Amino acid sequence: MAEQSFSFRWVVGPELSAEDERLIEQFDKEIFIPSFPNEDERESMIDIKSRIQHPQNNVRTLIAFMFESEDKASPGLLAGEICDWYPSTGDLEIIYLAVNPACRHNGLGRHILQEGTAGIVEALERDKSTKVRRLYFETENPRKKQKTDTLVMPIEDRLRFFGRNGGSVALEDYYQPPLSPDKGWADNMMLCTLPVFRFVPGANGEERIVETADMESFISQDELREFLTAFYQGLGVASTDEGRQKLREMLTPPDKEKGNIQLKRIEAAFFTIPYATISSHFFIEGADLDIEAQDPVFNSYECDLMQYGIQDYPLRPVITHHFKRDRLKLLLPEEYQYESEGKCFVARNWKNQAIDVQVSFNWSYHRKYHGFLATLVITPDDGYAFTEWDILKIIALLGFGSRQENFKSLTPVEISDGTNGTMIEMTFPELVKKYFNLKEVPLQTGLGITEIDMLDMTGVDVPKSFDDFKRIKEDALSEGPSESVLNKTLCGFFLGIFDFMRMNQGEIADTITPFLERDSYFMQICRGNLIQIRFNATDERIEETLTSPYLIIPSAILAFNERILRDCTKEIDRCIVNGKFQYEQMQPGIITSFDKFSILSKKIKELENKLADNYIWSVFQYPSEQLIFKNGCKQRALNQSYAKTQETIKLMKSRAEEYKARDAGGLNAIQSVILMLLAILQVANIQADGVTTFWWIVMVFTVLAAIGIFLRRKISVIVILDRIRSILSSNKKED
Repeated sequence: MAEQSFSFRWVVGPELSAEDERLIEQFDKEIFIPSFPNEDERESMIDIKSRIQHPQNNVRTLIAFMFESEDKASPGLLAGEICDWYPSTGDLEIIYLAVNPACRHNGLGRHILQEGTAGIVEALERDKSTKVRRLYFETENPRKKQKTDTLVMPIEDRLRFFGRNGGSVALEDYYQPPLSPDKGWADNMMLCTLPVFRFVPGANGEERIVETADMESFISQDELREFLTAFYQGLGVASTDEGRQKLREMLTPPDKEKGNIQLKRIEAAFFTIPYATISSHFFIEGADLDIEAQDPVFNSYECDLMQYGIQDYPLRPVITHHFKRDRLKLLLPEEYQYESEGKCFVARNWKNQAIDVQVSFNWSYHRKYHGFLATLVITPDDGYAFTEWDILKIIALLGFGSRQENFKSLTPVEISDGTNGTMIEMTFPELVKKYFNLKEVPLQTGLGITEIDMLDMTGVDVPKSFDDFKRIKEDALSEGPSESVLNKTLCGFFLGIFDFMRMNQGEIADTITPFLERDSYFMQICRGNLIQIRFNATDERIEETLTSPYLIIPSAILAFNERILRDCTKEIDRCIVNGKFQYEQMQPGIITSFDKFSILSKKIKELENKLADNYIWSVFQYPSEQLIFKNGCKQRALNQSYAKTQETIKLMKSRAEEYKARDAGGLNAIQSVILMLLAILQVANIQADGVTTFWWIVMVFTVLAAIGIFLRRKISVIVILDRIRSILSSNKKED
């Protein structure tokens, strides 16, 4: 069904018109009963209608109906929503939502949920004293036993639907009271919340649109107790012993914090992506790797990429080798935490099956820096696919996502051991350590590569052909991109964030701004993530590496450059603290100006040599790789870091010159004193031994006095004595 406008009718009671009566009967027969065929899962429409006309137990029932466009002569009934309103607490609960069986899987559920609820909220809030506080709903708990044979919509599909609309779980261990006297308690449900939907005026005089309340990460126990008490009262069980016991059990959860209960957002994927590849770099030490032999996989690519003067293997500043490829099972965190706009959220995937993946291990070596860099590549195995959440979790765990997200895995990553398939808890650095047989866990660089090929991708508005991809690309890269789910998800990949659905048009335009665009792909570097979005370019994937060497090689050089600059920064930070030189940190026992001059000169030489010999400027002959390098330097602020290091070296040189000049002035003064004494001796021309001894004593005391004076200027005694020895030796030769 194509996207279209719909018409709505809200039944708010207590009086029912003839048309209301007719619609309720039609909805019950055509939609409600077929959607909830199990009588234990639905109330009688007679009872619901009675509650509309005769509100009781502080509960008021309202219904929203959705139809085809009013343009049609007799618009058909498409969907309905039944809600209970608790005026004592200001809470609204969606108790039933159903779509005509003939019209399912066309996105109608979102419209009846958002617009239907917004109309009910609007009807309630016409009374200025009324304000809807929170919106609740119940759904099946997938971790508990369910009667699935009568479910029209699979449990996971329901969770995905509510998750896509902002749903969160408030109580996983929840007790649903009996819906009628002849039914029992249900302990296989969850109590969840949704943002409150409201109508607001559209921009530029357009029709009003639905706005959702801000996301929340906690709900207070007091607020939840108020709702549950009102809810239990409505069903007549609040005052029973069993009802009171259930309330106590639900409201003392183990994860309570300062009277609050964490709302766990429902992870709901929009897409499955079979051709997605995530790569990340790690610095490794102690690996037994052969740097002399040329690699049959990377050698030709390196030779092709490098400038003419360094194409020969021994002249390449960085060499890359393929190490090993394997197949593993990957079980990503089912529950995780992240921050968004100052709030902390917990999200949960309620059906997280292990994904079969292929992994490739590669390594690069910097000839002058003498450092090794491992590259781990992960992609779904044949017949499997990543969702957008899987990709974002991997990006976060590899450390090149958004720092603002503060991603924290609340459940461990599990990876098969690669031999017998046993799943064990393991981080990605530990996986690299295992395959390279390292003694220490390698250091994550925070640099990586994400490749998304939209071929065979499933989901909303995904391209089915190259022409579709071109259309999607033109929209995403335009000055006014649409706020489509696909564009927002692309922003999630680019930024490495989990709350990408909040992105607006301006943010999308700012984010999806590629530095390189071709017919079949476009590329961007955001923070440490090099992203390529393409269509049907799987032939660029090399069997051994699982990704393109044309991306790995420049990304590895960027990683080396960043490490070299960080090494320089660490050395500088050790030397200079709050603008003051820490000479004792550089070399214990530093007290004199000459010593300071000497150690500064040595440190300056070390830093200059490290930058000159190790830092690699663009060595690529093709524009694409040159752009990757240039934009990588920009996004990782390597140019600024390099310039700052140079400025600090310049400052160190200036300070060294000051100490050199200070030493030179003091030594020249001492030299003048010594020459004066020697001149006195020559004028006196005294030959007697006693007198000679006398004059030598006078001279020595004079020199020692001069030394004492200039020691206050912190001139090295060794240097002074050496200067005296030189003068005396020169004088002796003249005699």
